[in-house]
Amino acid sequence: RLPPSEVLYEVNNILCEGNSAEMFVTVWIGMIDLETGIMKCANAGHEYPVIYRAGRDYSLYKDRHGLVLAAMENSRAKEYTIQFYPGDRLFVYTDGAPEAINTAFEQYGTGRLVDKLNTLRDASEEETLNEVRRDISVFSKDTEQFDDITLMGFKYQPHIGGSTDA
Repeated sequence: RLPPSEVLYEVNNILCEGNSAEMFVTVWIGMIDLETGIMKCANAGHEYPVIYRAGRDYSLYKDRHGLVLAAMENSRAKEYTIQFYPGDRLFVYTDGAPEAINTAFEQYGTGRLVDKLNTLRDASEEETLNEVRRDISVFSKDTEQFDDITLMGFKYQPHIGGSTDA
């Protein structure tokens, strides 16, 4: 299995082939070892992930962004690790979430996103995703969505008694 930085390297080179439209894509990738809680990550121009440490607040994890995919052949993203402990959470989102605008042309913003997540510390992942999406919809009511909004939540629960639930 390839590490995250190599996956991005390979995908980038494939996307660069024949990219006459000069399109690009941002990607954040994380692969976790469910036994140790160590997640290997790489970021190709994507939004910062948000991390929740059990018993604390959600906060932006300001990783080092690499170049977006399909912009330049043979570019490499820097790989890093995040150690997860039982109850820790990860929240990843596309730029359409913080860039959603309201009728006053104000952006939803990452600050509002993190604040909303912090009101949902005791919610399940499903409830968290639904509530964040609802909050963005209420904020941007009566404005046309101009970008995709994709949200992903993950809670680290190491296996107990031989089964894995993460």
